[in-house]
Amino acid sequence: MKRFNRDTCGGAIADAFGAIFSFGLVLLTIWGIAWSFYRHGPMHGVAAFTIWPYAWYRGVAAIWDKPEWKEDYDVRTEQLALVIENAVNNDPTYQIQSRDYIKGLKEWIKTLPPRERDRVREASRNYALAVGAYIQRFFSELMEGNDNPQPGLDATVQQRVEKFKSIAGFANRWQRFVQESTPALKDLAKDDSDNGLRNMSSLTVGDRAIVENRMHTSLDTMAAKMESVIDELFSTK
Repeated sequence: MKRFNRDTCGGAIADAFGAIFSFGLVLLTIWGIAWSFYRHGPMHGVAAFTIWPYAWYRGVAAIWDKPEWKEDYDVRTEQLALVIENAVNNDPTYQIQSRDYIKGLKEWIKTLPPRERDRVREASRNYALAVGAYIQRFFSELMEGNDNPQPGLDATVQQRVEKFKSIAGFANRWQRFVQESTPALKDLAKDDSDNGLRNMSSLTVGDRAIVENRMHTSLDTMAAKMESVIDELFSTK
């Protein structure tokens, strides 16, 4: 009977593990170089190509690297909210400057996975609706004789906010919108005092209807512009 040779068997196993390790290292090197070029740019790609330990590091680091679209996610989503707010800004200077701004956001949106893209679009729509509901409620309370409107407490506004507040960028911008809009809306109401916003009780039924219709027309125009901006941002063209 042939005796079992432990040395021969051990050598074969060591050779097999050595071959597997070498093959894995080659794959890791190729993956690290490719990932460096794709994720971190030409400089890192060249470094990985010339310094293999760096390629190995990048290959392993890819496991915990954030997807590119997650970088500056909060900043990007806050910028989206700001662009939506400024949809009614007719200042020629802003209109020119915003083109590159919107173009950059569109490129970022295209990098989002489909599910995340839908989530951000839905948040954008609800942000626009919250802005419209907030402004409408502000002037409604003002016309009802309330000198200190609190539109943020309105149920419709709160329902819209609930649908985007899980995204930090939108939530942060909403807080700033509320802080910045209150004095601006009060100033707008003062400028419009001769036209009835603060004198609804003294108006006839017909004049009151005219003031309310004018307000709703302005709000509808604002809503249409915000929706148009959202459509442009999420367009695949």
